[in-house]
Amino acid sequence: MKAIRLYLLLFLVLVAAAGIVIWLKEPWSTLPKDETAFAVADTAAVYRIAIADMRGRKVVYQRAGHRWKVNDKYYVRKDYMDVLLSTIHRVRIQYPVADAAQATVITSMTNHNKKVEIYDRKGRLLKSYYVGGPTLDNRGTYMLLEGSRRPYVTVIPNFIGTLQSRYSTDEEKVRDTNIFRYRPGEIRRIKLTYTGKPDSSFALEVLAADSFAVSNGLNQILASENMDKKKIYEYLNLFRHLNVETYANELPKKDSILQTTPYCELEVLDGAGNTRSLTCFRMPRTQHTVIQYDREGKPVLFDPDRFYVFIDPDNDFAIIQKFHFGPVFQHFQHFVRK
Repeated sequence: MKAIRLYLLLFLVLVAAAGIVIWLKEPWSTLPKDETAFAVADTAAVYRIAIADMRGRKVVYQRAGHRWKVNDKYYVRKDYMDVLLSTIHRVRIQYPVADAAQATVITSMTNHNKKVEIYDRKGRLLKSYYVGGPTLDNRGTYMLLEGSRRPYVTVIPNFIGTLQSRYSTDEEKVRDTNIFRYRPGEIRRIKLTYTGKPDSSFALEVLAADSFAVSNGLNQILASENMDKKKIYEYLNLFRHLNVETYANELPKKDSILQTTPYCELEVLDGAGNTRSLTCFRMPRTQHTVIQYDREGKPVLFDPDRFYVFIDPDNDFAIIQKFHFGPVFQHFQHFVRK
């Protein structure tokens, strides 16, 4: 009986040893210790993220107080930064690329990849990896840890799609689109000048918390008893958060547009004596214009929903939507008590 137990024990040991040998020879033996090999567990520790692509573009995202900056030039959109940090935290390995497909995937990644380096506040490298293209079913993304020979297919749990677009190297697309961010008490004067319409143009000065001066381009001053202060307060509050739709600094026809007659010019002076201005130009109708014809069936000349703008002192060219700026484009008569 003892001999049988001894043989049985020896058999189990041999089976276990054979299993280990087979497992070590299989492709999955090259898997990292866990599926979170690309992930950073604590994104609060992330201070700097460098991303470079094969086109020579490189961006560096770095914390600046409670916000982030890109290339030490622009603040980054909060929605984009939230997505990037979430991706860095949640990315998981789904499976290793099969041996038969490794050469193809590595060749593809050699020609098209983004290198990602993640650092903490002390400059220590937390993660370094390459982000390749999508899988054939567009449900995963090829990634390669720096120093590793095997690429992996990565995903984010409960998300269907690819991840490479989340690692943006385009500073224009990720920069904060906010151009006016004032509390009412920070504004000293708002001046809106319409080309050829001095009676509609106006200057609104904040003299005190409840004291204002309103005049038009004809130097007509609105008497205090005729002011609609409720509308003045509402108007000042519009400047808490005003965004452009997108920046268009690389638009080929930018220079020619800047030579045309502006629709209006908006100027805001703050309590520190700093001025920000917006020169607005009508946008010619394009194939993307929603309203192509007027009520008489004639083609419209300009897009009724969008304007080109030049922003000073940032020296930026951008597109704004009337949806956001329509309430800003008021007239002198707007502040007259009815």
